[in-house]
Amino acid sequence: MIEELLIEKLNRLKIEDDEKILLDLSLLNASVGNNEVAKLYLNEFKSRKKDGNIDNDIMISSVLIDYIYDDKFHLKWNNYRRERNQNEKKMFAVTASICQGNVLEIGCGNGDLSSYISMYGNRVFGIDIDPIAIEIARYKVWNYGLSDCFFTVEDANEIKLPDSYFDTVVLAEVLEHVEKPEKVIREAIRLCKNNGKVLISVPNGYKIPSPDHINIFNIDLIVKLLKSLGVAENNINFDNRVPSEWIFCWFYNKKDENKYSNCLNIIDLESYFLPPHPLEDLNKAGKVSVILPTFNGESYINESIDSILKQTYKNFEIIVIDDGSVDKTFKKLKPYIDKNQIKYLYQENLGKPVAVNKGIDISNGDFIWIFDDDDTAFPRKLEVQMRNFLRNPNIDLIHTGSIYTDSDNRLPLMVWEPSKIDQMDLLKGKLHGCLFHGGSVIVRKKCYSEVGMWDERLIRAQDYDMWIRMIRRFNIYRISIPTVTYRQHKKLRGSKSNPVPYEKIAIATKEYEKIIMDKIYNNIPLDEIFPEIKENPDNEGLKVSALIERAYAMAKRELFEYTLSDLKEAFDLAIEKYPVALTYRAIYFINKFNEMISNIPVDNIKHIISYFTLLINNHDVSNFPRKMNLTLSLCLITKDEEKNIARCINSVKDIVDEIVVVDTGSKDKTVEIAKSFGEKVKVINAKWEDDFSKARNTAIENATSDWILFLDADEEIKKEDVEKIKPLLYDDTVEAYMFKFINYSGASVSSGLSEIHYNFRLFRNNGKLKYVYPIHENLKNIEEDRAPIFKNADVTILHYGYLSEIRIEKNKTQRYIDMISKYLAKHPNDKFQQGNLAVEYYNAGEYNKALKHLLIATKSMNLNSYATPRLFRYLIMTYIALKEYDTALRVINDAKRYYEDIPDYKYLEGTIYFNQKRYEKALEIFKECALMGEYKGQFVTMGGTGSYRAKYMIGQCYEKLGKLNDAVKEYMEILKQYPNYQDVFIKVFDMFVRNEKPEDVYEFFRKHVNTKVPLNYIVVARQYINIGKYDIAKQYIDSIDIDLEGLNNLRGIIYMGLKDYENAIKHFEMEYGKAKEEANYREALCYIILKDIDKAKDLLWKITDSSDKKLYMTIVGEMKVKFDEVKDSFFNLLDLLIKLKEFDLYNEVLNLYVGLFTREEYERYGQMMINNGLDDLAVEAYIKAADLNSQNTEVYKYLGQKAYDQNMFNEALSIVGRAYNIDKTDVDIYRLIYKIYKALGQDESADEVNEMVKSMYPEVDLSESYALT
Repeated sequence: MIEELLIEKLNRLKIEDDEKILLDLSLLNASVGNNEVAKLYLNEFKSRKKDGNIDNDIMISSVLIDYIYDDKFHLKWNNYRRERNQNEKKMFAVTASICQGNVLEIGCGNGDLSSYISMYGNRVFGIDIDPIAIEIARYKVWNYGLSDCFFTVEDANEIKLPDSYFDTVVLAEVLEHVEKPEKVIREAIRLCKNNGKVLISVPNGYKIPSPDHINIFNIDLIVKLLKSLGVAENNINFDNRVPSEWIFCWFYNKKDENKYSNCLNIIDLESYFLPPHPLEDLNKAGKVSVILPTFNGESYINESIDSILKQTYKNFEIIVIDDGSVDKTFKKLKPYIDKNQIKYLYQENLGKPVAVNKGIDISNGDFIWIFDDDDTAFPRKLEVQMRNFLRNPNIDLIHTGSIYTDSDNRLPLMVWEPSKIDQMDLLKGKLHGCLFHGGSVIVRKKCYSEVGMWDERLIRAQDYDMWIRMIRRFNIYRISIPTVTYRQHKKLRGSKSNPVPYEKIAIATKEYEKIIMDKIYNNIPLDEIFPEIKENPDNEGLKVSALIERAYAMAKRELFEYTLSDLKEAFDLAIEKYPVALTYRAIYFINKFNEMISNIPVDNIKHIISYFTLLINNHDVSNFPRKMNLTLSLCLITKDEEKNIARCINSVKDIVDEIVVVDTGSKDKTVEIAKSFGEKVKVINAKWEDDFSKARNTAIENATSDWILFLDADEEIKKEDVEKIKPLLYDDTVEAYMFKFINYSGASVSSGLSEIHYNFRLFRNNGKLKYVYPIHENLKNIEEDRAPIFKNADVTILHYGYLSEIRIEKNKTQRYIDMISKYLAKHPNDKFQQGNLAVEYYNAGEYNKALKHLLIATKSMNLNSYATPRLFRYLIMTYIALKEYDTALRVINDAKRYYEDIPDYKYLEGTIYFNQKRYEKALEIFKECALMGEYKGQFVTMGGTGSYRAKYMIGQCYEKLGKLNDAVKEYMEILKQYPNYQDVFIKVFDMFVRNEKPEDVYEFFRKHVNTKVPLNYIVVARQYINIGKYDIAKQYIDSIDIDLEGLNNLRGIIYMGLKDYENAIKHFEMEYGKAKEEANYREALCYIILKDIDKAKDLLWKITDSSDKKLYMTIVGEMKVKFDEVKDSFFNLLDLLIKLKEFDLYNEVLNLYVGLFTREEYERYGQMMINNGLDDLAVEAYIKAADLNSQNTEVYKYLGQKAYDQNMFNEALSIVGRAYNIDKTDVDIYRLIYKIYKALGQDESADEVNEMVKSMYPEVDLSESYALT
């Protein structure tokens, strides 16, 4: 209702000059939260009243007037003014750069793009269907000070504007939102002049997922759409300057003018739009002197001067100071000099500050704008800034945003907006960076007479120094929109003829920044930089916080003497007034100190930062000054850990004073690697006695430091948390700290499978704390028979020991089963170890044994024990593995009632529904998991069940329900947040490589994937191998520039796919380590394919016995082994030969054992054919499995679907009936039966099936899913 009324009033505003409409619009905007707009209308209304008062006969309360003027009520307004991200701003810059003349933006929204288009000197006309957005757009251009901007409310499908009127028509992110994009484009073509431009931008595929997008586009669809509207393909220009999230194109409008009319002139057109808010008259704004110092500026100076001459504000002079150029700069300037367009002054090469000062001296303007010879200004720059000077006569300096571009000034690299900082905080901000882009700044000339001229000693960073001086004396104003471009020279500065490496410039700049920081430290009082100190003299925490912040600024410039001085003062004051309350800024800079602490060479600085780190984490630090140098020992127990130990020690070597390694019989290089870490390392050789606690306690007994950090070799401290550890040592109230563990499981860290628990790993070396239990050992105060007194620490340990490869390699599961069983033989009532044994049986796939021990462990359990939720979880997972779903759901319901905030149980509930093919119900549950979020407490839980794992299952459900667009959106969202989650990574790229162009896949890979991780390249390469695109797979593998075990195997497979067997052999021969065995078999296969059987035999005889060897020896005729001995190797080889398209050898290998297939082998063979897209062979295999009375429902479902697809409905019903007899709980079977009955016209039978399913699963309606097919 409000929006309809707003449209009505805006339409009246176009035709009536009634001041009361302004008041109505003010109130309407206030009612929807557009308070800045409301304030503007109210000011316009009041300006029309001679006495400045609102008429008494207009009923408006003073409270509402106050509301309109009160900024705190502007929340909804602020929501409409959301910050645009960097890529959106780049998109605006590219779009605006192509526009020309009268520009119509269809779907202009809040006016962000319109503002950019106007800044480039165009007249802008914007339409949008949302009146609130239009009001904001009108306010926005007024607020910037932009003229020639007109807006109105209009529907893009039917625009009431004349034909052929606009030079440019823009459709930016419109087409994805409309039902009929072709209709909107036709309107754009109608409105655009002949030979004018039509610009279109849309999201690129799913790269900007949104539920509001009706249409999804790619380049081919855009081309097809435009061609259908008569646009020639060679007239469609795609611009690759835009970020890859978008497709951006434009075309010249070629049309028959006889079909279109142009009936309105400019006045008519402007009157169609809403009148702009009144702008200030610039005639009295004053003159601007543009000072342009140059040295060898021949390459770009013409472009710079031309951009100034194109300003819409004309009251300026240009003064060029040539600082001794020896190139063709003067020749480039001569035409401007001859036309009296610039003043030119030459000086010997004395440096930029001298040149600037000369320019200021001879200037005649009221304002000074200092501009570089390789920058450019947008045409409305002066207009915008001078209008804001008129509005704010108390303002002395105005700075704006800028666009960093490439050396050709075409590609926007970054759109920089100055930070929103209050005037009183500007000096604080200047401690950390320049804040202003110099070319954007315009300052009143009188300011220089008060603060002095540019410091001629500073070859670099002169503007940094000047703006600090200005901030101390004058009022500063910020305009966010870019007004200038700032050219970046591909890491080179200087001129084209005399380039200077950027690194050299950076070093020099840092040295000059040191000079400036020295001036700040010695000349500007602390309470001037931090005025809150003066305002609150009794708040010691403010002064301590200020000293910390200034100390950080000095440390960043390596002025460590000043850093230490400030930190000592802060430390002394904090000790004297303990406890002190630090500001959020201080906490931020303490954390920033910790990020750079390893680069600080002064130990006392590190100690003081440790104190403040401890303080902000709420630790008792009252005794800190007495214990400045507490020591820390790293303790490890090892056996054959050469793959892990270096990673573990490296993670903490910089914070520990001693490393104690108890080695229990390593046969690899573990001890050698440990000793390579130098004198800190102490290696103790100990006999392994099947007792982890005994080995750990040996390490404790040999540690000599005040505190012990105990890690396993397959663990490391999370990098971001390392510096948090040392400060923890100074809290006298604790014996130990509880750390968070992320236990990775599955095939790799990226699989997304993990478990989170908490345990003691940092504790005092006081002789009282020792480990108990031979396995799954616990820390205990043995003198007082209790758990340690502890606090939780925000430190995470990453544990890799549960990854499947490591478990298999070390035979951990069986080893742990044996150790725990041995312990339980003597202590059968220990429920803790009963639970641990159950978990190991579960990991081994022995679910009945797991269930037996879980029932013992969970009987009469303490529900508040940190391990109880874990045991309930394994109990549920065991019931699921045994397909006892009803029992699992009963346990889940009990657990959910007690552990309400743990999402694990809801996640497992969803898993049950998913297994039952109840995808709608599963989807509902997984969405609830995602809404719950991750568990934050201390219980042992799964990782990701409230976030990425739940979202992945949401995507899986959408796939199963046939909603592929929704599935892709979900996967894309996960990948944005969790780019290393391998399951979704593989899923997304599997879909992409099968459906998208390789160049689009790579662009997505480059943008959304961590390209520093070789595994990511390997994953994508494997996807291309799977579909036979070996050449593209090779491109990804060739991008890996480090040597990895197994990489040569992959390269060899690729060369095999490319039929380059000689190169394949070469890479297999280069393989090493455990991957060498696989390489040997692949090399032998190459020889077999090349018919070089003798070489294959020679190689095979040298290989260790295995099932692969037996199979290959059978192929070459050296052995004849039973099928059961080589079954897995046989199927793996067949799969590889299909992918390599080596069908002759494939048939030869198949014929060795196909006559021995049982139904299980036919099932396996059929599934392999499905995976490789060989449906006919799959059907043949599954028929044979069915003839052998297969008990696999997937066989009958597949055959039934194939019969259905061939319209063999009775046969299909008969086949699917066999699946139903095997499993009456599978919803997919009912779906297929229902579909067959419908195809047969037996609606009553179909309805009976539907009712049968509803009686079991009320949320399932087969008729709905049938309607979607």
